[in-house]
Amino acid sequence: MVGAGGRPVGYTDLHLNPANLGYAHQGRTVVHPAHRNLGLGRWLKAANLLRLLEARPSVRVVHNYNADINAAVLGINRQMGFRPNLAHTEWQFEASGARVWLAARAVGEGAWPPPAWSFSLRVLNAAERF
Repeated sequence: MVGAGGRPVGYTDLHLNPANLGYAHQGRTVVHPAHRNLGLGRWLKAANLLRLLEARPSVRVVHNYNADINAAVLGINRQMGFRPNLAHTEWQFEASGARVWLAARAVGEGAWPPPAWSFSLRVLNAAERF
């Protein structure tokens, strides 16, 4: 979305999977801070979804991820009819803490877990376990 001065003020995207024509993913929706609280995020998402449903009538499910601390987008999603489907938690800690932890647990030639490790916990709902 372009503002009066020709500068971008908002953005949203959709992702389609040609191997699954019944599924789409509503990606990021971003509005420049100076243009927030005007309904632009809601308008962007709604316009994008309307175009999707007109162009791809085979789409039956649209997924959307966002942080549980983003009250504005959570509100828009709820108003539009999105409902919680799964929870995803990512964990992190400072690299300095990782080095100390790994050094204290060095085994043989290396440490466990390897320095490039990452951890992600995803809780699936019943509908996803197929």
